[in-house]
Amino acid sequence: KKLWNFYNEEYVPEVYRNILSKFLFSCLTGLRISDMQALSEANFVGDFLIKFQAKKTKKVQKIKLNFTAKQIIEDGYLFKEHYKEQTINRKLKEIAKLVDIPYKLHFHMARHSFATNFLKQGGRVEVLQRLLAHSSITIVCL
Repeated sequence: KKLWNFYNEEYVPEVYRNILSKFLFSCLTGLRISDMQALSEANFVGDFLIKFQAKKTKKVQKIKLNFTAKQIIEDGYLFKEHYKEQTINRKLKEIAKLVDIPYKLHFHMARHSFATNFLKQGGRVEVLQRLLAHSSITIVCL
């Protein structure tokens, strides 16, 4: 919520808004950073579906978008700038400090957030496995 509120503030520097658009979109879709960076408007089918070939697994994936993900697309920052992964992670750490998030935020946490929220909302592990393009559903318990 803190990141979403910060993203929507009027005077957020554009570099932060660009990076947060990618991070928040990944929180809503589970996309890896490599897939996020490769996305273009050509990957969108209709208003609420993205179709792409995952960089890591080479699997074709289709993901339905919710209204919040659609709003991020419509904001116009998602494809505006491309940054190296190091830059994105460095800026995410800066943003986390600004909004009082006590974690060393990095892009892959968006994927973890997606998975956690999916399961909390009652999603099935088998469906999550397919959405994340994982070959195994082994869960590690600490």
